[in-house]
Amino acid sequence: MNSMETSRGFMVTLVALIEAVMALTTVVPRSVVLGLMALGVPLGIWYHHVMRKRSKWCPITSHSGPYFPYFLLVLTVTQFSRFRQPGDMMGGCGNWLVVFGQHVPRALRHREQSLEGRQ
Repeated sequence: MNSMETSRGFMVTLVALIEAVMALTTVVPRSVVLGLMALGVPLGIWYHHVMRKRSKWCPITSHSGPYFPYFLLVLTVTQFSRFRQPGDMMGGCGNWLVVFGQHVPRALRHREQSLEGRQ
């Protein structure tokens, strides 16, 4: 792991939380969605606490060409997942599984391309 890059576990946890909020907005009450969003607060505090102890920022990437398509693909999959809103909990879980399964490999590949661009 590079000096200032997030861990794979943090990336997977963040993607899982975002996808849970996106998939369940139409299925569960708004208070549950807000509760899920509130889980981002301790995640952000943990990230700040861990990053504070690491060395300072490494050089910026040379250009965004190699890893921008992964970012664009993640945004496209998210938008397409919003076209079909699930009506029940099983549909919401299925939507979460499909989108989470699509996002994790792309987010991790985006991270790897970003690390390669900084070397």
